[in-house]
Amino acid sequence: TEAKNLVSARDIISDPLVYDGLTIEVEAPITDWVTKRAFTVNASAPGLLGIQGQLLVISKKEFRLPKDTKETEVGLGETVNVHLKGKARIASRAELSRILGLSVDGEDIKLDDNNIDRWAEGSILLLDSVEKL
Repeated sequence: TEAKNLVSARDIISDPLVYDGLTIEVEAPITDWVTKRAFTVNASAPGLLGIQGQLLVISKKEFRLPKDTKETEVGLGETVNVHLKGKARIASRAELSRILGLSVDGEDIKLDDNNIDRWAEGSILLLDSVEKL
């Protein structure tokens, strides 16, 4: 087996320029689902005050309901520990809207309790693969 090239979700958020454009792997728990193809993973530092965050992960295709998935596949809405592989990107508000395929200024996004409506600019992970740990 090849060595995993793991990066912490917190590092990606803290040092966006370092990771921008790189294909990386992250292991973290899913904290929230934003759309059928986007979720956040926990990027908080345990024990450190004030370092909290979520890394937004966006897939090219929609996730299916858990009953329609195989054992290692992540089902829509599941909050489980995952192994992610993808490309880190710095996304502005406009880019985020384009990648998500919906307006981050729209009313729909405000229905969801996810802080995306306050997005200015930051790191996202464009997903290549995900599996449950």
